[in-house]
Amino acid sequence: MKPVDILLATCNSEKYLAEQLNSLSGQTNENWRLIVHDDGSADGTLAILRTYAGRYPGKIRVIEDGLVFGSPRGNFSHLVSFTEGDYVMFCDHDDVWLPDKIEETLKKMLAAEERYGKDIPLLVHTDLKVADAGLKVIAGSFWKYQNLTPERAGGFSRIAMQNVVTGCTMMINKKLLALAAPVPENAIMHDWWFALCAAAFGKIECLATPTVLYRQHAVNNLGAQKWGFAYMANKAVSLWNTAEWDKQFSAQAEQLRQFLARYKDLLNNAQAESAQCFIGLRNTNRLKKIFIILKYGFFKNGFARNAGLFMKI
Repeated sequence: MKPVDILLATCNSEKYLAEQLNSLSGQTNENWRLIVHDDGSADGTLAILRTYAGRYPGKIRVIEDGLVFGSPRGNFSHLVSFTEGDYVMFCDHDDVWLPDKIEETLKKMLAAEERYGKDIPLLVHTDLKVADAGLKVIAGSFWKYQNLTPERAGGFSRIAMQNVVTGCTMMINKKLLALAAPVPENAIMHDWWFALCAAAFGKIECLATPTVLYRQHAVNNLGAQKWGFAYMANKAVSLWNTAEWDKQFSAQAEQLRQFLARYKDLLNNAQAESAQCFIGLRNTNRLKKIFIILKYGFFKNGFARNAGLFMKI
């Protein structure tokens, strides 16, 4: 079997990078290759990467082409063009992988291929442990911490409304990579785009075992917030921020517009119709919005989130 390709996007990553690289070198499955692209770091990130590439020749490849994308989405989209493996994983610079992450995720992927066939686009994602900046575990399950049930939220309509796939836990097979790459500029995030493609044309499998220490610190691009009264109160207040709501919903509609434009000849009639209805949702009246959401199942994960959705529309 070819090595699993791990894609690492860095940008000003020197503070936590060595811990992440050490966690990769400590994996129980040693059949991996790391491909890294730096997005214009102004600190010591490249020096660290060069040191580790020298320490592990043939296992770590640093792409130094001078290109700067300004976002993890752009950086990861660039990285997928360098992969040659049958399976691809995505790595954030500030987390730490638990020792059996590759082994357990690959086991789940191979089981999925046995069930569905290797010609089916497949995505496997896992739970995480939420940790503070010093890697002290805050919560043993990110899914419980966020009140998420990913096994109920992997359908196309649900992924269109809310992504429950965390990119740093994700493994995709070659079939999904060939279908989904490159990630378009107007995709919200690379993981959301791959999840959409897998939901529409293949399968999404989730593994309840945490495989990552998901580090929370002051400059996270995306972070974990504990589900509870304070979280729901903040979300309730944000419901009245019409500009922020419109911005997020517009981004989701544009992502689907890009999806529909690329895959219109591959989508079945029901998928194409639901995508068109989601894109036009903002321009309809409240009663029609409710009808469309109910008809096509554009639901968020959990009762409280859906209650907020129906309050806002």
